[in-house]
Amino acid sequence: MVRVAVPGEVLDVALNEGAGGVWTYRFTVLTRQGEYCDVTVDARRNKLMQVTYR
Repeated sequence: MVRVAVPGEVLDVALNEGAGGVWTYRFTVLTRQGEYCDVTVDARRNKLMQVTYR
C-alpha cells in the first residue's frame, strides 16, 4: 500500500502508539524524484492516514 501511494525505496519503518491508543506505522520513503516522504498508516486497520513530504 505504501509503495502504491508513494513509489520509491522504503528506508525506515517505526511502530508508534499515538493519542487514544491508536497504533501507527511511520514509513520513511525516498521517492523516485529524490525527495523524502513520511507515510503514516493505521496499524490496526491497514489504512493510509497521512503523507508528508519534507
